[in-house]
Amino acid sequence: GPSFDELPLPAPMDKPKMLAGLYEQLGKARDAEAAQPIVEAIEALWRISGSDTVDLLMHRAERFAKADDLDLALNIMDATVDIAPDQAEAWHLRAKVNYLKKNYELALADLRRVLNRDSKHYAAMNDLGVVLEAIGAKKEALEAYRKAIAINPFLGETKKAVEELRREVEGQDI
Repeated sequence: GPSFDELPLPAPMDKPKMLAGLYEQLGKARDAEAAQPIVEAIEALWRISGSDTVDLLMHRAERFAKADDLDLALNIMDATVDIAPDQAEAWHLRAKVNYLKKNYELALADLRRVLNRDSKHYAAMNDLGVVLEAIGAKKEALEAYRKAIAINPFLGETKKAVEELRREVEGQDI
């Protein structure tokens, strides 16, 4: 099919429908190579808020987070979720910043907001596993990782985490 760059930008009301179709295609992808353009399209759609202001704020917050200016990144993301409370990716980015600041309870709350808005947001589901693992909730982390893989079976690092946690939580086969 056409590359994501060739597709028209969705109207905000079309975004959930487009994501649903892409998630379905992802589940049917035969291998990682076939899945790659679908993953790219999904992740690009996550980032499109429909507001140039929100998109710019999220981009800047990501840059500040990468530069280890977590306080400024968090301030920007606080403003962003106030402006666009229905934007799942804004909550996801704020959750990442909260995680980096070791604000695990806030990160968990933000990740739950993401998943309330997009229950198939596999990156948020994966990050939920990371946070749960960090606070010692290994059984719940394993469950979150498995849900992420059920949506996107091509998450290599997540599969490794599942295997390690499975042995720890469920024990080794004899």
